[in-house]
Amino acid sequence: VKIKAIKKGCVPSVSCSEDTGVLNMGKAGMITNQLFCCVGDKCNRINHVFPTIDMKPNGKICPACQALQGGDCGNEITQCTGNQELCFSVIGNTNLGEAVITTTLKGCTNRHMCTELQDHSASFSGISVVLSSTCKPAQSKAMMRVPWIARIISGQCGLFFQVLAGLLLMFLVL
Repeated sequence: VKIKAIKKGCVPSVSCSEDTGVLNMGKAGMITNQLFCCVGDKCNRINHVFPTIDMKPNGKICPACQALQGGDCGNEITQCTGNQELCFSVIGNTNLGEAVITTTLKGCTNRHMCTELQDHSASFSGISVVLSSTCKPAQSKAMMRVPWIARIISGQCGLFFQVLAGLLLMFLVL
């Protein structure tokens, strides 16, 4: 399902940018946004062209989900695409009438969207009050196997290096 919406409002001029923001939540969907800035009568004539998103996987991965009311996000991993080099996590409250729903969003994103998360921490992409948000570098898909190998190598090499250090120390003392 694709929903395209145009929302008009005022923002600080420092927020104006040509970049497109992307939140890729895997099976839960994707949110993209682009801020078109204008002044005065130009705002009535601006042509809103929705950007094309590069969907080619880039070898990075992140945990991904959308959960409501503190629901479990599960263990889904999504492949990042295009310029999505960061993993994001946002937890916040959304007001639906008199009901307040806590929402968790996780997935891949780009630097532009992380900057927006920091600059507009009061509200973000339908979440009226952001409780917490983080962005960190995405893992390489190839690195998913490394922790298991690293544990074996560090366990065996760790013992080897301890024995080697002990022998060297013993020879230095003699």
